[in-house]
Amino acid sequence: MATRTAEIDPLLFAVLLAVEDRRVRLHPGIDPLAVARAIAQAIRHGRAVSGASTFSMQVARLLESRPRTLRAKAIEALRALQLEWRLDKEGMLDTWLTLAPMGGNLEGVRAGSLAWLGREPQAPARLGPDLEPAAARRARDRVLARAVAAGVLDAGTPEAARGVPLPAVRRPIPFSAPHLAWRRTLAAPPGARLSTTLDGELQRSVERLARDGEAPAALRGRAVELLEALGAPLRGRSTS
Repeated sequence: MATRTAEIDPLLFAVLLAVEDRRVRLHPGIDPLAVARAIAQAIRHGRAVSGASTFSMQVARLLESRPRTLRAKAIEALRALQLEWRLDKEGMLDTWLTLAPMGGNLEGVRAGSLAWLGREPQAPARLGPDLEPAAARRARDRVLARAVAAGVLDAGTPEAARGVPLPAVRRPIPFSAPHLAWRRTLAAPPGARLSTTLDGELQRSVERLARDGEAPAALRGRAVELLEALGAPLRGRSTS
């Protein structure tokens, strides 16, 4: 699900920057300070302790998956420079927000927030809490601690957040008028924002009737046909 930086909660965006790439506005796709820190820590501890991936390098990896090798890292770094040159900083951040893994087969901050929290993006989610609740809880606590250290959150916020239970199941993502949405998307230029004259509440009501087997009676009349585009979420029922 496409997501733009302007569409998400500013606090969420600030937390993401603090945790993932706090110098994102200062580097061209590769963060030399992070690279130097990662190399120094690896030499000191004899193993990799922290990474140096920027948002741009993560996007490169998401677009072209490779084994975790030094050669792959070098390619990711080159691709990161190319991405920032082609997309600019905002376009690259929008791509990361759209592709970032959110647990299971979920991609993008918006999809993760809708599936796990049932609302538009308000809080970060990277591990699937249904499959790895302990790991997800540890990841949440690390993110909160780093956000406090960066001055994005006050010291009392993590304590309050730890009292909120993690979601145990994924919620259904909004899926209304899929046939119409697909046709409009195919006919529109890439990245265009589309609008329709559909009545959202009426559309959802008709889809509920269709799922319950009552669609034929509900769909009589030309006026209704102009207001709804009944689509695929009928679990195998024909809409023709």
